[in-house]
Amino acid sequence: MNNFVEAYNSLIETINDKLDEEYDNDYLPLTEDQEAEMSETEIEKWNAKAQTGLLEGDDTLSDLLRELRTALMDSVSGSSLSLTEIGISTGTYSENGKLYIDEDALQAAIDEDASAVQALFAKKSTSYSNNAGVRTMNSSERSTRYKEEGVALRFYDILSDYVSTSTDSAGNKGKLLELAGIDSDGSNTDNSLTEQISDYEERIEKEEERLEAFRELWESKFSAMESALATLSSQSAYIDSLMGSDS
Repeated sequence: MNNFVEAYNSLIETINDKLDEEYDNDYLPLTEDQEAEMSETEIEKWNAKAQTGLLEGDDTLSDLLRELRTALMDSVSGSSLSLTEIGISTGTYSENGKLYIDEDALQAAIDEDASAVQALFAKKSTSYSNNAGVRTMNSSERSTRYKEEGVALRFYDILSDYVSTSTDSAGNKGKLLELAGIDSDGSNTDNSLTEQISDYEERIEKEEERLEAFRELWESKFSAMESALATLSSQSAYIDSLMGSDS
């Protein structure tokens, strides 16, 4: 139980730190020209600050936290116990859901009914017990499985929804992988953020081509204007010379 609580607290602390980081508009991504004028150390420090706060208030991470917290509080079908009844409680609002253990209360609950305490955390769904198939279940099946299983297996299902490399019935991998990808998996290059980057790069390239064509057009007009002015100047000088000779 201590290991579970420590792991959970570490996870939500990591996520909350990212959600609470403030973004600094003074540190925008560096351009190639800017990097050329900086040392590697300066670039590294700048980029670290530029990346700070990019996940501030991120919806996907916020949803993950909410689902984990809900899984802790919802009752488990067939179990008469709750976390508070076995001595596990949450801290203050400012602690963002951190868990605490009253070891005396936990020990008392174990002494009274160890199997009930175990079921609260490790009970398997009687209707859908196959963990490997959770990604392909429909919403009704998932709802039934959720109600019947213990907290630990609920966490397994929720985290699978966010970080699994296996696809669900719609052909999607975990939500975070679909969004940003992960190393050593096809999602590393096939994800929403990579697609957005490619789209921006394509739009930038097209805009650069448009600007280049616009520049060439005006340079051509400028050259034609200079040529016309030169012709007019030559003709004007010629006319002036004729008028001078007539006089």
